[in-house]
Amino acid sequence: MKKIFLSVLFSSMMPAAFCQQAKQVLHPDSICGKDALVWNAPGFSNGTTNYGADDAMGAHAWTNQGTPDTARSLLQFDLSSVPVGSVITYAYLSLYNNPTTPYAQGQHSTLSGPNNLFIQRIISPWDENSVTWFSQPIATSQNEVSVAASTSAHQDYPNINVTALLQDMVDNPLSSYGFMIRLQDEGYYRAMVFASSDYTDAAKRPMLVFNYMLPTSGCFKLKPLTGCGKDALVWNAPGHMNGTTNYGLYDALGPHAWTNQGVPDTSRSLLQFDLSAIPGNAVITSAALSLYNNPNTVFAQGEHSWMSGPNSALIQRINSLWDERTVTWMTQPSSTSQNEVWLPASTNIHQDYPGIDVTQLVTDMYNNPNSSFGFLVRLEFEDYYRALVFASNNEADETKHPWLEVCYSVSDEVHAVDHPGFHSYPNPAHSSLFIVSSGKLNSGFAVGLFNMLGEKVLPETKCSGLSPCEINLENIAKGIYFAKVFSKDDTFTLKVIKD
Repeated sequence: MKKIFLSVLFSSMMPAAFCQQAKQVLHPDSICGKDALVWNAPGFSNGTTNYGADDAMGAHAWTNQGTPDTARSLLQFDLSSVPVGSVITYAYLSLYNNPTTPYAQGQHSTLSGPNNLFIQRIISPWDENSVTWFSQPIATSQNEVSVAASTSAHQDYPNINVTALLQDMVDNPLSSYGFMIRLQDEGYYRAMVFASSDYTDAAKRPMLVFNYMLPTSGCFKLKPLTGCGKDALVWNAPGHMNGTTNYGLYDALGPHAWTNQGVPDTSRSLLQFDLSAIPGNAVITSAALSLYNNPNTVFAQGEHSWMSGPNSALIQRINSLWDERTVTWMTQPSSTSQNEVWLPASTNIHQDYPGIDVTQLVTDMYNNPNSSFGFLVRLEFEDYYRALVFASNNEADETKHPWLEVCYSVSDEVHAVDHPGFHSYPNPAHSSLFIVSSGKLNSGFAVGLFNMLGEKVLPETKCSGLSPCEINLENIAKGIYFAKVFSKDDTFTLKVIKD
């Protein structure tokens, strides 16, 4: 997954209905960026040509051999990690001139009049790799943003205020598909020329910076844009090369057990979502994973199979690192069966699996971030012939992509957590905090210290369990903290006050 963003949580005074504020900086590259120019001159081919990989975007009205020639642009950022109910406090879109593109010679133009723009919210789906002028999506003028005419040929437009537009997108996620950029007056000759996410100079690619207040309870659907999810198929048939081949960009996921020229042939799948959007000190109230059959893939002919027995599967928590672009069967990460989820056998060859309850698994991931790296999907019985076939994030049909919906709740009060096997002293503490085990965990445990936003303020301290474990608080500011205790069999939190 090559998703370029920064997410920061911080506290401030805010209404009781909100628990935290967060900031995101979205500055995607050519892999994760979603933008396209749509362009038409009647009688020419550009009206039916896709420009999703072009290095430029913008808007123009010109002529092509005397024929009116018009262009607009489409731009979408991944907002899936922003819970519905969040309040956008500010949002700024930055667009930068692309001086090297042949499109409009890389120059803004006001030859026939001002080139003011409208930025509008797109309300229908579009595909970066297929959209054209004649299939362009619909946009609404509600809360549209007016952008001033250029005053120079290579002017940049940093920090365009799109706060109201972004709020509309967060409030209406099922009818929001990014920004449309178009001239206010599409009478030739005038143009605006910007760099797209495919431009070689990363500093000039579109960027969205926004701040928002998270509700104390809410849900968000993690469904990365095409190519930006992290998933991979790992596959092995001894004596064949697939055991050492990476399938991180494959269009399919799913486990299977088959034979390849008489040799047992087995696959599993890896899938990871970014859970950093979950507020600190939250309780996961529900989590649902949705997987959809991919009938278009060549993998297992796109069909679930239970030829030799049930194709029921297990979903487990991955507890070691893996790289989407390099992982293979031989280097696949380890997983744990703790709180694994059983997936029933399919009843038809193209069955979808929406809303799989993975609440406890996601809770384990949230509580153990240093040993949680997504989901492993494997057959319950890896005996051929049986298979499950799902779409990956790289499948062309976006409606088939995996997604994870997480709902959470955060109390507006700080509560102490009691545990019969541990206690801490002194509390309040000044320079040192001691955590003592009852002796049941003499195999050892680790303690991490977090602030009220869930941010780690001290690295984990390894403790033997045989004597009081000292946590040095000398360089920690006064306030309320949480000591999260990680043991082999349990994870819990103790409230700590630094005076």
